Amino acid sequence: MKCCSQFPLSGRISSPFTRQIVLGYYDGATEGIVKCSVCMKSWYYRMIAWDSRQDNRLFVLRLLPERSFESLEQFLQNVQPNRGQLGFPWSFESESEKIATDDFVARMIKAASTPAWIVVGKSIISPLRICAVTQEILDAILTAESGSTYENIEKWYEFFRD
Repeated sequence: MKCCSQFPLSGRISSPFTRQIVLGYYDGATEGIVKCSVCMKSWYYRMIAWDSRQDNRLFVLRLLPERSFESLEQFLQNVQPNRGQLGFPWSFESESEKIATDDFVARMIKAASTPAWIVVGKSIISPLRICAVTQEILDAILTAESGSTYENIEKWYEFFRD
């Protein structure tokens, strides 16, 4: 398994992400935070497209500030101390806990970098096809993110060269 800092510009890789905190879910994770098991960098991911069977998903990866994964993990353990698995679906004892958590997550996502990678896989921790984000891909991402539904993944395959 290679480190996230050794991703090829385009190709197939084994995912270096073995830990995740799921923020959104629809028949699989759609959004969350992952941590590279080699260098420990934290990444925010969000699904923007899938195939017609909803098996293969296209995720956008954005680098987060150092120790973001650990910060969110600690925050959630403080809010939900008796919960084993962190992430979706979350349950809160009060509306104020929910608001505080939503605010914490929103601030973390706001601190994420511009999109660095697009990846295709059944999940973010499965084997992946990866491609570095170019200006053309960034424009397509911004268009996709402005929509209210997930795009069809087929048009995205043209960016991958493997």
